[in-house]
Amino acid sequence: MNSRQQLLDSLTAHVSLYHSKIPDQNPNLNPNPNHRPAILKWFSSLSVHHRRAYLTTVNSDFIKILLEMLEKLRLNGPGRFIILPDLPITCEQDNSTLPTLCYRKLEGLLLRIARSNVSERVIYESVKLFSSKEGEKE
Repeated sequence: MNSRQQLLDSLTAHVSLYHSKIPDQNPNLNPNPNHRPAILKWFSSLSVHHRRAYLTTVNSDFIKILLEMLEKLRLNGPGRFIILPDLPITCEQDNSTLPTLCYRKLEGLLLRIARSNVSERVIYESVKLFSSKEGEKE
């Protein structure tokens, strides 16, 4: 493994550890508010057209990052990501600049937890990315 990759893996691990140890700044705030019922009620009230519009993104750089994340997950298995906007890289296909994406493969307990998370696996297997032009007649 090259030194750059080792540095990125180490940075990913340290940032993850740092964020897991930050105490709650405001004890009055509920760290896990359950907005799910309200969101589902709102989403179900939308027409199919509006649902598609809310679930569509037109930011090509964001999609490139998502596709890179998906590729890493498919090749290496469950892992965690950190996006570093301060360390941009140049995309070879179109010369655009994207933030650096750090990936750390899960091991041990975190890997077992990730594999046992049925909800996460169902979402991962259900998400489909496609062009908004797909299916249109020219």
